[in-house]
Amino acid sequence: MAQDISKHWEWLIDDSRETIKFETAKYLDIVSRPLTSTKLPAILAAQCWGEPALVYDVTARLTTPGMFDVGAALSGNPPGFVQPDGVSLVKFIEANSRGVIIFDDLQAFSPRAIATLAEIADSNVAVKEGAATASLSARGFVILATARMAIPSPNELMWRANRTALWEPDLRPPPSFRDLIRQLAQERYPGHFQSDIVGRFDDVDAGFVWERYCELLGLGRMDEAIFDEPVGVAVPPVPPQPAVRDLVPDVSAIEQLPLASAPYDVFISYSWTRTAADAGWLRTELKSRGFRVFFDKDDLDISGVTDEQVKMLLIQRLTAIVQDSRAWVVFSAALRPLSLASELSLDDALKRGLAMEVGGAPVEWSWQTLELRHMGRRLVIGDSAAYIVKEDGTWDSHYGQREIDTRQDILNYVIDYLADRGVMPVE
Repeated sequence: MAQDISKHWEWLIDDSRETIKFETAKYLDIVSRPLTSTKLPAILAAQCWGEPALVYDVTARLTTPGMFDVGAALSGNPPGFVQPDGVSLVKFIEANSRGVIIFDDLQAFSPRAIATLAEIADSNVAVKEGAATASLSARGFVILATARMAIPSPNELMWRANRTALWEPDLRPPPSFRDLIRQLAQERYPGHFQSDIVGRFDDVDAGFVWERYCELLGLGRMDEAIFDEPVGVAVPPVPPQPAVRDLVPDVSAIEQLPLASAPYDVFISYSWTRTAADAGWLRTELKSRGFRVFFDKDDLDISGVTDEQVKMLLIQRLTAIVQDSRAWVVFSAALRPLSLASELSLDDALKRGLAMEVGGAPVEWSWQTLELRHMGRRLVIGDSAAYIVKEDGTWDSHYGQREIDTRQDILNYVIDYLADRGVMPVE
């Protein structure tokens, strides 16, 4: 693929500029190297809108450390889930209303990634972060989705197509040539080149393969491979593997423990990384007023417990303590989408304590989610407001959302909530 503007590049740029006046310009193709290295996306953005920076690199997004979930990376997480760092694809679409979307080395990633892009390309709409339906216009974008794979010589392609003569050089590849390249891609990467995906991109364009094919014909090198086997293909991050202490034989088989002491007046649930400071302050304030408070750093002792026993023991203790507590205060922490190693099934993850189901959707195991399962009517402290969640997990609209400006607001809401439950401090 030449660095200069070839005839194929000229056609692609001209066609894109015309197409985006009415809809999304969309291309699915096989290339010899990433298009980002050729500067084509930036050139397209400059030619179409005068702004070469209007480029969103899907591959760069999916190879960012911590991007284990395609949905979260490209479409964002639904409400209640941790949002990954950086800008998602739909945020880029929403913020710019135009631009080039480039996805190099698509064959290296989950087929869900190309399916997500194909849906946007086909419908001209995307789903806003936190929304349930597609309502965000994606019209006026250029989408370039490319895979890298070996392509055999002109003579071998002719043999594969059952032809008696080579295709004649032309500006654009003939339909039979495009069909053959699509067949090769489907054979090599069936999950990424399914008919519904290819159809949403109006088939495989094959322009870059055709350009090299015509070049080899001009040089008389009909037995030379059009594209060699790719090297340096993008590598998506691998989800971290669970430690021994994160696994249990079977969550459902863990026996429940009776509470070993008197019930706590209030159970404080929080995130060590996000809300530990406020939760610790509240624990101190409540204890100073005579309440019997459960706070894990104070009340959970795992000394002398082996790594293999830790999680099972904590599940037993926490479940008993939460169930027998008189009231619950939850400093909200977001859920995380489930990312599993390929050799581990969802059923195994659920059974062994690596995953949980929330609203029918699998999420990463969370101690706070375990705690919530056993709580009754609880007070939730969010980033800027307090609210009540009822026993059935629904929001109490009568209580509403009460604004939090200072820590004193948190304490006042907690004292009122405890009084409403009949929980009073020890005199």
